[in-house]
Amino acid sequence: MIIYYTGHGVFKEDKKYLELTASINPTVQTGFSGDARANWNKVEEKLRDEEVEGDVLTILDTCYASNLVKKSGKQEGKKFELIAASPIDQTTASPGDFSFTRALIDGLKELLDEHKDPISTWRIVQRTNLNKNRSDTPAQLWGREQHNEHHIFLAPLKPHKPDIMQPSGFRHSPGGYLTLRFGLRDAYLNKEQIEYMTKTLSNALFNKHMVGLRKVEWMDMRPAPPIPRLDRVALVMYAVTQWKKVISSRKQDRESQRQSLDEMSFSEAMESTSTASQKRAREDGDELPDAKRRYLDPAQPPPSPPVSDSCVD
Repeated sequence: MIIYYTGHGVFKEDKKYLELTASINPTVQTGFSGDARANWNKVEEKLRDEEVEGDVLTILDTCYASNLVKKSGKQEGKKFELIAASPIDQTTASPGDFSFTRALIDGLKELLDEHKDPISTWRIVQRTNLNKNRSDTPAQLWGREQHNEHHIFLAPLKPHKPDIMQPSGFRHSPGGYLTLRFGLRDAYLNKEQIEYMTKTLSNALFNKHMVGLRKVEWMDMRPAPPIPRLDRVALVMYAVTQWKKVISSRKQDRESQRQSLDEMSFSEAMESTSTASQKRAREDGDELPDAKRRYLDPAQPPPSPPVSDSCVD
């Protein structure tokens, strides 16, 4: 629900409430100018009621709009934010080039051209304050619920799918809430990661007949608790086991390499020994004495045995 008001506003310091009025000049009594007034604090109480199921965004282009932050609610389960045109105890510009409404419209047009995804109220206020005409009275973004610090996201309206619509044209309210817990790598997620995760879940489950998803809310994120002592011991034992496996595997690889090297060295040694024996055999054959060569030569007959002198007549 978005409530937008632009007009006069007066903060009643004695009763601590913001009064919206048609005129701040008591001399003006034309029509309803003197009687048209409303206590905005009472309006907020109605908007906080549990019967209002949706998130609520109020935009007040009026003086003293930020004075409302002096009183905030404690309801959980929905977002309730206020975009105020001026800081606490300050006034704001009248309609025209320097007004908050003019800067807001220009900023929304720029953001719509730059981003196709939903835009947070924080980014909207940031872009509005970048307008050079609003440097004296920057807009303020206030959370009206103490236990919900998440921003509201806005996007252009799109046609709703028929199977999730009631005959009256309103979307079905959630019938229950499912709380899931995801174990993530990081202790915290940034804004871009949160938007990606919620958008992915919504696209995957929205309008699925089996689940009937109606709404996805980002509630909270906390770092994981310390690992229990028993789990730490089991983790250490697992790490030691894995390390022993690595050491054993490396030892087997070294033994295999050493055995391969030993076999290679033995083979090379045998080959070297055989080569040396063949070489020596060739060398020995080339260096035989001439006398032995003559005996082995078949073309030359062997010499006659010597004759003793005693046998000669």
